[in-house]
Amino acid sequence: MAYEEVLFPVVFTGKKKYYGIPHESKPNFNKKPFIQEVEIVKRDHSTLFHKIGKHIIDESMRLENSCTMHQIIKDILRGSVKDISQTDLNDLIKTAVWKLDKDNKSVQHFMSRMWDRHTREEADAKQLIKKGLTPEPYLYEIPEPGEWFEFVIVKNDLSQKVGDKMEYPKVARQLGKKIDISYYLNSVVSFCACFINYEDIYQLLPEAVLKALKKLKDANKAKHNGVSGDNKDAGVADEDDLDEEDEDEIDEDEVVKIRDALAQKSAEKWVRGYIKELHTGPKKNHAIISYL
Repeated sequence: MAYEEVLFPVVFTGKKKYYGIPHESKPNFNKKPFIQEVEIVKRDHSTLFHKIGKHIIDESMRLENSCTMHQIIKDILRGSVKDISQTDLNDLIKTAVWKLDKDNKSVQHFMSRMWDRHTREEADAKQLIKKGLTPEPYLYEIPEPGEWFEFVIVKNDLSQKVGDKMEYPKVARQLGKKIDISYYLNSVVSFCACFINYEDIYQLLPEAVLKALKKLKDANKAKHNGVSGDNKDAGVADEDDLDEEDEDEIDEDEVVKIRDALAQKSAEKWVRGYIKELHTGPKKNHAIISYL
C-alpha cells in the first residue's frame, strides 16, 4: 500500500487500487478519502464521470452505510444514467493536452482536423475583409503545444475513430451536433464495474483463466513465428501442448492480469444489463438500449 497510516473504512477495487478515510494521529472521519489508482482522480474525465465516481466513493465511505457495493452501484446508476441523454453538455466535457512529441493518436488526429478547419476559416475571413465585411470570430482555435483544451465526443456516421468524433464544446453547441451517448455510457460501465469485479460471481474458474492464457500464448507464438492471420491453425498448439516445461514458464503476474481482465469483462456485462433494465418498461428508451 502507498498509504502507511490507517484507512477506515477502506475499499479495495483491484491490485494497488483502493480508497479510504485516513486517520493519522487520531480518529478523524471528516477527512477527504485517500484515493490510490482509482480512475476518478484523473483530470481528463468528464464531470459526469467524476460525479458518479465521487457519489460511489462517498456512499461506500459512510459509517452508517449498510448497502453492498452492488446496491450502491444500482442506486447511483438509477439516478444518474437513466436519463443520461438529457445530461447537460457541460457535464460531458472532457479535457486533453496537446503535445507535439506525444503519440496520442486521437489528439493528434483531432488537432490535424482543427488545423485544416482553422486554415479555411482564416482564408474565408481574408476574403470577407477584402470585400469590406466583418468576419465571424473563429470557431476553431488552436491551443498552444502543451496546453489543455476541452472537447466532447459527438456522433460521426462516417467514422468511429475517437479523433474524428472529438469536437470543441462551442462548435457542438453552435452547429447542433449530437453527443455520442454510447461513448459516455461505455466509460461509465467500465468504471462502475471496477468497484464490483472482485466479487466471487465475476471470478472465472481456473480452467477458463488458463484457457485464456493459452490462447494468448498461442497468439504470441504465431506472431513470433510470422504466421499470417489467414492461416489461423499454423503455429497454434494442440490442447495437450502445454507440457510441464510450458506450465513452469507461466508468469503468475500474467495469470493475475488475465483473471482480473476477465472478471472486469464479466462485471461490465452485469452493469450493461442493469442499465438496460432501467430503460425497459411501459416507456422503453430504445435509444439508450441500442447504445449498449
